[in-house]
Amino acid sequence: MDVRNKTVVVTGAGRGIGRAIALQLAACGADIAVFDLNAHEVDETTALCTALSVHARGYRVNVAEEGEVCAAMIQVAKDKALKGDQRAAQTLINLMRELDILKPQEAFEPRIFTLNIGRPGDKIKE
Repeated sequence: MDVRNKTVVVTGAGRGIGRAIALQLAACGADIAVFDLNAHEVDETTALCTALSVHARGYRVNVAEEGEVCAAMIQVAKDKALKGDQRAAQTLINLMRELDILKPQEAFEPRIFTLNIGRPGDKIKE
């Protein structure tokens, strides 16, 4: 898949595997939206991605909180629009609507909790 000039949201991108994924995608030419809970680590990863000559922007986000995720995704869309990329901004908003993440979902919190805090081998509840 060609990711050049595409915007990729990477959660947990402050360190570890998330940071490695963000850097690899940036090396392939993707614009990166760095999502993580730790603001300092967000800044570090954003700077590393920017050093690879791509547009990178950091967002302090607790992905266990639906409202924070929705607000951050809307901010990503606004930032793309401010950068002059109206098409990307509209695509992000359309995607959020299709995925139904612009309004509350009952299944959201347990699924995210299991992914982030659950024990190895726990099944994801849908």
